[in-house]
Amino acid sequence: MENKLYSSPVFTLTEHSSIHDALILMQTNFIKRIVVVRDKKPVGIVTERDINRFLENDNTKRALDEIMLKEIMKKNLITVIDNQQDHLEQCATRMETFKIGSIIVTDDNGNLAGITTQTDITRFYAKMYPGKYKVKDYMTDKVFTCRHSDSLKFALETINKNNTSRLVSTDNMGNVKGVITTNTFLKHRLLFQKAYQN
Repeated sequence: MENKLYSSPVFTLTEHSSIHDALILMQTNFIKRIVVVRDKKPVGIVTERDINRFLENDNTKRALDEIMLKEIMKKNLITVIDNQQDHLEQCATRMETFKIGSIIVTDDNGNLAGITTQTDITRFYAKMYPGKYKVKDYMTDKVFTCRHSDSLKFALETINKNNTSRLVSTDNMGNVKGVITTNTFLKHRLLFQKAYQN
């Protein structure tokens, strides 16, 4: 699909694709979300966080290629129509209102035209206002942490409970040792599944 102004490349699958298909597509293209389409129209979206939440709560022991995206995709899509004058403002407002990280862009017929992410908006403002604002003006001081000795299960539960995508990992003295993200769990999902079941 053409990469339009203020749009990240869009990667799509159908609702009958599996979690395994989604993870392969995410990892090979370094993306965090996939739009689920039916006849060129967006019908759902699946993010890394959606997959992590599902896997944390799924007790069926099914293989990843047995779980279809229609089971986990978000169906209540937030969209904007392509070529609006105030595209970025509309996307930013919807992201803030609905606490989401991307907005699906459609054409006048409801067909998928693109996707605008928080990264796209950040990139635009960084170009428009270089050096004008400081990190301290916009950073959050609500930082979620875990100790590097905590279990993976605890870390994933903390990520999901607090609706964040990363935890700062510290030693027992509170010194920062690293970061663990939702992507960490997906990249090492086979090892994680074994550890989580113990």
